Amino acid sequence: MCPKLAVQRDSKFKLAFAAVVRSAPQILTDVAAWVVAVLLAQLLVLDLAFNKISGLSILWVAVIVSILQFGCGWLA
Repeated sequence: MCPKLAVQRDSKFKLAFAAVVRSAPQILTDVAAWVVAVLLAQLLVLDLAFNKISGLSILWVAVIVSILQFGCGWLA
C-alpha cells in the first residue's frame, strides 16, 4: 500500500473520531431526552400505572432509538 494512502486513511479516521468526541455532550443529551420521552410515553399509554412499566422494554426502545438517531445524525 502506498504510504500516502495510509496517512490519508489514518487522518480521516482521526477526523471522524474527533467529530464524535466534540459532539459527545450533544449525543448524551439526546440519549437522555429519548429515555425520558420513552418513559413518559409508556406512562401515558398505561394510564400512569407505574407498576406496569417494564424497565427492560424501555431500555431496549431507548437504545434502538438512540442508535438510529446517532446514525441519522452521522449521515446528515
